[in-house]
Amino acid sequence: MATARQIEANSRNASGPHHMTEAGKQAVRGNAIRHGLAARVHVVLPGEDQNFYNEILESLRAEYAPSTTQQDSSSTVSGIICSQVIDFR
Repeated sequence: MATARQIEANSRNASGPHHMTEAGKQAVRGNAIRHGLAARVHVVLPGEDQNFYNEILESLRAEYAPSTTQQDSSSTVSGIICSQVIDFR
């Protein structure tokens, strides 16, 4: 149960307008982007390397030669996973 002091603080914090610095806007800009396995397309986030992802994807497609849409999708998902796992090491 919230104390009277917490309720008052929540009420103050909930009322706007909220002023955000440009740095704050940049920090939260990508929050709504769905990436990884939930994405419909691969989105390169700040700190990720598009060329690295492309190299892995091309390598997977060359090795497995997908011939159907499902196989190609599997290659794409594998590329996303590989690039993220290797990039975070």
